Amino acid sequence: MIEEAPAPGLSDELRKEMGEAAVRCAQAINYRGAGTVEFLLCGEEFFFMEMNTRLQVEHPVTEMVTGLDLVEWQIRVANNQVLPLSQEQISLSGHSFEARIYAEDPRENFMPFSGELTHLSFPKESTGVRIDTGVQSGAEISSFYDPMIAKLIVHGPDRETALLKLHHALEEVHLAGVKSNVAFLHYLSGHPTFMAGAPDTHFIDSQTETLTQQPVPLAPMTLLAVAAFIKHTMPSKNNTPWQSALGFRLNQNAKVHVPLFDGPVEATLTDGLICVEYDGKAIDISASLEQTQLNAVIDGKKYQANVLVDEDLITVMYQAYAHTFELKSKHYISEHEHEAAPLAAPLNGTVVKHLQPLNSQVNKGDAVVVIEAMKMEYTLNAPFDGTLTSYCFAEGALVSHGDMLAIVEPLEA
Repeated sequence: MIEEAPAPGLSDELRKEMGEAAVRCAQAINYRGAGTVEFLLCGEEFFFMEMNTRLQVEHPVTEMVTGLDLVEWQIRVANNQVLPLSQEQISLSGHSFEARIYAEDPRENFMPFSGELTHLSFPKESTGVRIDTGVQSGAEISSFYDPMIAKLIVHGPDRETALLKLHHALEEVHLAGVKSNVAFLHYLSGHPTFMAGAPDTHFIDSQTETLTQQPVPLAPMTLLAVAAFIKHTMPSKNNTPWQSALGFRLNQNAKVHVPLFDGPVEATLTDGLICVEYDGKAIDISASLEQTQLNAVIDGKKYQANVLVDEDLITVMYQAYAHTFELKSKHYISEHEHEAAPLAAPLNGTVVKHLQPLNSQVNKGDAVVVIEAMKMEYTLNAPFDGTLTSYCFAEGALVSHGDMLAIVEPLEA
């Protein structure tokens, strides 16, 4: 999951002894080429485990602390060239970590996950930050191959600095479409036990629940989803207010209904601010959205996230977390069938079509009226069996959130 070099707690003498043992393994079988010998360490003793006749996944940490290109060296040896440097000429500089990013679900015992990568972005590569990957947004993570997505490798002058760099770099890994271990790696890299030094091989098993069940920061992510929804559906600067479906009303602040499935949020647009009531508190949000990059100031605090918005879902990728918010279906069935206004407009919009004749009998779930808002059509259905006695607005009329659109009298009335 996370590899590092040089190994913490390993003395120079023990490292030299291990290296010499690895060389003896290769000499014993007349081995030529790149190879990796693995040992298990117990106290000051080490034991041979296996040899892989290749470079391994974690070879970049060695490259980072030595400044060498081991793949180039492998090709040189295969071409019957001598190695450019002797062992005595190689020195270690600083510290390096590698985090393996997998399509898997840590909450379900690290079960591999397949599907389409609908979004994938990494921190910018720079001195001390390296990305090794073979996929991009739109790629399919197949169930037939290893579910690794990428390797994130960092380098710093010492272990503490390198680990902090890894922790922050993981916050800039944004992916959607499949579950991943990014949040797990982020939490693990900041765990006090790991920060103090490499733990034993039983650490994750003994701390599985603590390491994998960390709660998603839903409060800021919900507000980021609200901002993304509104910014995604706002008209361009060239449009007029009359073309907007966001609830423009002359001399009044625009009101917007954000139809999150887990709990709709009401917002008011005032002087460029998004004002929402959330968790019993009035919160102001200013935000800008450029493609998938969302920058927001929420209650005075700056946030940066990647977002994907479509007709059914909003995916927010914030720090090392990714969470998908479902939107209510276009076919809106009131959940308030016992309230006085079951066929009220769920958001500001325009009445598109009346679907039933007046004074006709309708059954619960029958489509009654269609409204359009935010480039989407919403169908309101009868909340119970009854008689359609009235349409409250003509087709083409503008309506506000909460306006009664039609009246259905229960049959027993």
